[in-house]
Parts: sequence; structure tokens; C-alpha cells
Amino acid sequence: MALPAGRLERFREWLVSVERAWVGWSLAPPERVLAEAAWRPDAPGTYCRRCGGSVGTGEQTPDGCGSCRDHVVNTDRIVRLDAYRDPMRAWVRAIKYRAWAEMAECLGRRLGDRLHRALRDDGPPDMSRTVVMPIP
Repeated sequence: MALPAGRLERFREWLVSVERAWVGWSLAPPERVLAEAAWRPDAPGTYCRRCGGSVGTGEQTPDGCGSCRDHVVNTDRIVRLDAYRDPMRAWVRAIKYRAWAEMAECLGRRLGDRLHRALRDDGPPDMSRTVVMPIP
């Protein structure tokens, strides 16, 4: 017999509260943290593919955005999940300084998916010049 959706959600919340109280968390499960923050990766077109800076609609051209268009930039394209601001900043710091491996894996998986889509949509890069680098 299936439980109604509301009852199932209350049961799940009860189980989480039991786990938190009895086992304790030093850091909450990443999927829960992302859901509670209502976090979503940057939408396409919200950051400059040349320099990685946040941009608004129409601010980016094939030559970059207003911040990088007149400057030498040593990248062909940038792929990112989010700007380095809270909550992403707090999560990256917890990954680095509190060894939050679960969040590193969770965000890494999402970044890998995004990179895969970029490679599929834009074609493969010049491998002699390719570097993958995490940059906060």
C-alpha cells in the first residue's frame, strides 16, 4: 500500500530528525543542503563564457562581455556552476577546510554533467591547450 505524498514526506522528515538526533551530523547530506538552499546551477547565458563573470541578458557577445572584451583572456571558454558567493562560497570552504567530501562529490558530479553538455554542444576543445581547473 502506497502512502499519500504528504504523509510520506512527513515520515521522511521524521526519519531525518531521528538520524540527526541519534547519529548526529557534522555536515548535513549535500542533497538536503542544496534543496534547503533552493540552489540551482547558473542558467546558460548568465555568465560570460570567455571570462566567467556574471552577465545579464545581452551583455555577452562572441568576443566576451564588457569586462573582458578589450582584454587578453587566456581561456577559450569557461564552464561554471555558480559565482563564488554564498551559499557556494560556504560550501567550497567547507569542502576545503572541513573535508566535506560528500559535497565535493555532489558538486563535482554536477560540474561534470555541465562540462559534458558544453563539450557535446560546442564540440571538443583543442586538447593541446585544455586545462580543467577548479577556481573559486
